[in-house]
Amino acid sequence: DTVDGGAGNDTITLTESEAGADVVRLTNDTSAGLTNVTGSGNDTGTDTITGFDTANDTLTITATAVTDYTHGTDSNFRKDATAADGTGVTDLAASAFSFDFDSDDNISEAGDVVVNMSSLKTSGVAYDLDESTSDTALEARILYNLTGGTGTDSMVGGGLADTLTGGTGADTITGGVGLDTIALATDSAADVILYTTAGDGGAAGTDSAGDTVTGFESTSDIFKIDGALATALDDIADNTALAFGTTGINDNTAGTAVAASLTATNEMLLLTRETSGTAAANLNDVSAVATDLEDEITLTAASGDDGLIVLESSDIAGTFGVYLYIENGIIANQFDAGELTVLAIVTGDDAAAADFITT
Repeated sequence: DTVDGGAGNDTITLTESEAGADVVRLTNDTSAGLTNVTGSGNDTGTDTITGFDTANDTLTITATAVTDYTHGTDSNFRKDATAADGTGVTDLAASAFSFDFDSDDNISEAGDVVVNMSSLKTSGVAYDLDESTSDTALEARILYNLTGGTGTDSMVGGGLADTLTGGTGADTITGGVGLDTIALATDSAADVILYTTAGDGGAAGTDSAGDTVTGFESTSDIFKIDGALATALDDIADNTALAFGTTGINDNTAGTAVAASLTATNEMLLLTRETSGTAAANLNDVSAVATDLEDEITLTAASGDDGLIVLESSDIAGTFGVYLYIENGIIANQFDAGELTVLAIVTGDDAAAADFITT
């Protein structure tokens, strides 16, 4: 079943006797989502969900005017924290779960959401709310549809297929794990799409769209590689730029292979539209992409060598795929489908090497 509570104060009860994949949808609004009660550890939410099972149910949260939100950091039960009077997480009743969309630990403000998770369970077994990891199973079942505001916003999604939409400011958006949709505002502000792990997109060797990024503006918006992924990729010249020594890959001549080394020279490879042999409809096909790369690049790569690969489509301007390549050593110096992970399919402007940086 799908139950859409929308905005306002909702009470939703899931009463199935059989395990079913229920979806509950809640939306923030301009009213406060917290009922502040005098005393410590007893504040509750204005929405209540009863009978949610983290084994198969999904909680979809739609929120607008999001200014600073990180899934897992700004989504919380009180857990094992000492209760304290106030308007923060430590004053929540044990079963109240909060979404703090400006990350200021004041969840009584308009736009924040607090939900009373009554009779919460996992596979029919009562959920323990008193441990430091009490929110882990619930957080894995949260799907977001978040939209920023007019300022410099930051949004970090969860593990499901989230939709994250930038506002009119210079926003930083991290889809995280899962095949996310990231919509950038068409404005002069420089947005940042952040990738931190190899799991921030599809799976290695699997046909996938990865994240879907729309509205990309070259020389303004940036793909930024951070965290473990930056450590892995930024291994030739440790700086904010990805080493792009083989500029000849932009030779605008399809079918003419150009030498490139992921061992000694390149951290990134870029095939332009004129060079590409992959149509936009096939950018999610890792076998087709691997074949095209083999045709255009004479590769040097030993086991464990990696690189960021950007491949523009051959037929539609402003459409390109972003891939992580890791040589598995089975057949050295060769692009194979199993070595490619689709991070994103992007529409907007054509790509340039300077649109991709590391920390």
